[in-house]
Amino acid sequence: MHQSRLVQDIPRSKIRSMAMGLVEIHGQFLADKYLLSPFSQTKCLYCRYEVQEFQKRGKSNAWVTIFNNEKRIPFLAKDKTGQVYVEPTGAEFNLPVKKAFSQPNRVIDTSELITTLKKWNNAPQQKLDLSKWNLAPISPSEHGSWVSSSDLGKRKYFEY
Repeated sequence: MHQSRLVQDIPRSKIRSMAMGLVEIHGQFLADKYLLSPFSQTKCLYCRYEVQEFQKRGKSNAWVTIFNNEKRIPFLAKDKTGQVYVEPTGAEFNLPVKKAFSQPNRVIDTSELITTLKKWNNAPQQKLDLSKWNLAPISPSEHGSWVSSSDLGKRKYFEY
C-alpha cells in the first residue's frame, strides 16, 4: 500500500524542470544500441522474461517457473523541453505480460534451455536461434490458464 501511494504521488515533470529524486517523465526513448527480447526478438531497452513448465507436484499439477531474468540498458529520455540520461540500474518495473508463447512437451531439454538463456543474458543484442523451439504465439492473458494432466511438460514463455 505504501509503495502504491508513493508511486501515485510522484509528480509528472517536463525534463527541463524535473526535480532531483523520484520523478515521472514522458517522451521518446533513444539509445545507441538496443536489447533484443529473447523470444519475440523485439527491440527494447528493458526486458523481463519467464519460462514456466507444467509439472506434477505431489498429487496435483501446477505451472512452475523454471527460469526468469531481466535485462536493462541505459538510455536517453527526450521531450520537447530537453533530454536526460537514464541509468535504470535498481529501477523497479511493474509491467504486464506483453508477449506470450507456448511450446509442446519439452521440445528442448531443461538444462539446455537454461544454458542457452544464460548465454543470451551475457550477449542480449544477439538473436537466439529459436528454430527448433517450436514456439507458438498465445494470448498474454493465458498466463495462468488451466490445462489437463496430459499437458505435463508443456512450457509457456512470457515477455514483460
